[in-house]
Amino acid sequence: MEGCGMRMRAVLGSGLAALVMLGGAASAENRAVGIVQAEYQGIASTAAPDANALFARFRDAGYGTASGISLSREDMVRALATLQQPDAAPGKRIVVLTGRFMKGQQDSYLMQPATDAPGLARAAEQGVALSQVIDLMQDGGPMNVLLLGDASGQLRPGLRLANGIGPLGMTGQRVTVLTGTPAAVARAAEVLLRPNATVAEALAVHSSMRQLAGPPARPAVASPGPAVVTPSPEAPVTSTPQLREAQLNLSRTERGQVQRALTVLGYDTRGVDGVFGSGTRAAITRWQRDSRLPETGHLDARTLQMLRDAAAQAEARSPERARDQAYWEDVAQPGGVAGMRAYLERYPNGIHAAEARRAIGAATTQTDTAAYQRALNANTIAEWRAYLDRHGNSPNAAEARRRLAALEAAQRDAAAEAALGLPAAVRQMVEQRLAQMGLDPGRVDGTFDADTRRAIRQYQRDGNLPVTGYLDETMMVRMLADSIFGG
Repeated sequence: MEGCGMRMRAVLGSGLAALVMLGGAASAENRAVGIVQAEYQGIASTAAPDANALFARFRDAGYGTASGISLSREDMVRALATLQQPDAAPGKRIVVLTGRFMKGQQDSYLMQPATDAPGLARAAEQGVALSQVIDLMQDGGPMNVLLLGDASGQLRPGLRLANGIGPLGMTGQRVTVLTGTPAAVARAAEVLLRPNATVAEALAVHSSMRQLAGPPARPAVASPGPAVVTPSPEAPVTSTPQLREAQLNLSRTERGQVQRALTVLGYDTRGVDGVFGSGTRAAITRWQRDSRLPETGHLDARTLQMLRDAAAQAEARSPERARDQAYWEDVAQPGGVAGMRAYLERYPNGIHAAEARRAIGAATTQTDTAAYQRALNANTIAEWRAYLDRHGNSPNAAEARRRLAALEAAQRDAAAEAALGLPAAVRQMVEQRLAQMGLDPGRVDGTFDADTRRAIRQYQRDGNLPVTGYLDETMMVRMLADSIFGG
């Protein structure tokens, strides 16, 4: 499944572990912080804007930036710390926070992805208080705007907390706080990048935008560029493929339907899981190329409908493809490895054949790893033989054969030593001789334990004999000669 890997941690910018900080402190500097909490307890926030593209524009505009996706509370604090770097002549401060919010009676919090229903007492351990963010922005220049993208969905609140944005703590008049949908907030942030942009223009990008705190927004004055005067969900101030797709607000189910449509048309998304990862983006791009559309890897309302129509037409033209898809959904997916094998037996070149083979391969690898570990823990001839009977072609088979051969050789060597019929007195003499040679065989008691076996192996190694750890006639003759002639 693609996305699987989707509890993804993406950090944007020039490559620091959790954030990027640019610019110096000697002159006025505009600064921006962007945090997009894109996943909560395995539920992706599909409405999250493309922070990567958005904050690339801030950097291009000369802003010092810190931005990241799916950050822990510790990383959120580090990103926000860029706001308090010394600045002799402060510039703009723009902060974009998108994710799930919780509110108490006196403050509100942006929660980290790994949130486990905290009460008010632990909210600050798993989130960042908006009052603290506002306080960090107070020293900014002529425009300080905090944009809150409230993602859809609910977290399970604990004692004295509720979902959503509420009180903002002690807010001054130097910071304007705006909220809206994640896509609208991203568009508002791009508006604020323009020279002489106003809060009123940012509010006008979408009907969901509203002001929570700060000076009253003044209507935009005439300027060389056209001003947006009517809130409209259909009229973005700026348009990019990422933002146009974000405006669709596709649910995870709807994204899965997109992946199924691409698969029906023969484009492998590397999984139908409702998560748009690299496999899905590549499939969209290939479909766009074949359809002679701009190759963006993202959808908008028009191309989404085109994709749905094309998939429906393909299924209508081919009842067999429809049966293939139905068998996949009804038998293969719920049936695990057995279901996948049944699907491949019926549809070896089917719509989902590649995905079925990947799933079987992954499951086989897991089964093989578990079986190999059991054999390794037991380390017996019987267990290694049983492992090789079932997994003779696995990547671990060569090592398993080596270990089996070593155990079988040790078994033969032990049998050969036992066949000598050495009495206890002779075994003690062997141990005494090994001790005299400084090979430390352990207690001289006629019992060959691990220390004795190690000393025997060292004697064999020093004498260029086969190293087995067991006695044979050749070694006994050599030891006798050594003891007689002082070797």
